[in-house]
Amino acid sequence: MRSSLAALRVSSLKSELEARGVPYAGLVEKSELVDLLEQHYSAPKRAGGFTTRVPKHTAAETQSGWRTKGRCPFSGSHGYTTEQGRHDWLEAKGIASDAARAVTDDVRASPDLAVPLYYWQLYSLLGPDAITGLVRRFYGRVLGDTTPGSIASAFTRIADLDHHVATQSAFWIDAFGGGRHYHGGDYRLNFHHENNAASVMNAQGAKRWMLHMGRTLCDARCDYSAIDPRIKPCIVDFLRIKVRKYASASRSTKYAQWRFDEGDFSFVARDSEMVALYRSDASANPSRAALAGEDEICLKIALATAEELPGFKVRELRRFLEARGVEHSHCVEKSEMLALAIVAL
Repeated sequence: MRSSLAALRVSSLKSELEARGVPYAGLVEKSELVDLLEQHYSAPKRAGGFTTRVPKHTAAETQSGWRTKGRCPFSGSHGYTTEQGRHDWLEAKGIASDAARAVTDDVRASPDLAVPLYYWQLYSLLGPDAITGLVRRFYGRVLGDTTPGSIASAFTRIADLDHHVATQSAFWIDAFGGGRHYHGGDYRLNFHHENNAASVMNAQGAKRWMLHMGRTLCDARCDYSAIDPRIKPCIVDFLRIKVRKYASASRSTKYAQWRFDEGDFSFVARDSEMVALYRSDASANPSRAALAGEDEICLKIALATAEELPGFKVRELRRFLEARGVEHSHCVEKSEMLALAIVAL
């Protein structure tokens, strides 16, 4: 069968995929289209194909009632990066092999808000359009940045906006459990970072990249609370694990210049979804547990009130003062730091 599929034109491959309702956004290689069609060839064809898969009303309306139905709005599958992504998550969380078996590899999200959402399940909730939209808004910011320190030229010298959106959407869709879209997986990603994107793989590039990503996620168009309040914390978790991984990849001279800075994630304190989740009652809102420990601390420090500051630990007061640029090296007692913190509010 594969040889006959490979003989088809790209336009014909896409038509066959559309007829079966199979999304192919982000695929740029013919071989990837052939792989995808081979996987879904036995699926029944639909009238109108992929374009009628999502009703004319908004995607958010389509997805918002999924928990009531107990069925994810999109059908995901394992991709080229699924297992590696899960392995990265387990390693980052320090979960040993025995306990790892309890962490599902299912690409479908649970409708129970008390159950953790993993980033390899995000596609089942977001689908291709929402993921591609996020990537497009991000690269629109990157390529449109003309301020000092801009990394736009590192991307425009390679290709235009549509090219970057197509390739990175393929990676994000694949990493989020949308099936085999990013042919080559981590090998292809590393090759791209060490060659095409080498000028960005440094401390300055990492900071500017995260600046634009933070602003993109804080955009009202990236509000996913109506679909599932676990989504935004899960995306932030995905980013933190990926950036840490790049920063620790000492085997590569390019990655060795990359730096992880938790301060780059301070945008969570400006994100309306993350703030609402932090301020919600944990006993009434089980999804509050989706916040990572790092995000809890960031939100606690950023949103602190004068009434809350006395309950801060010394290290939390220190971070509070550092975040506000207050010199505190002369402080010996906690009370001295507390006095400074209250003035800094």
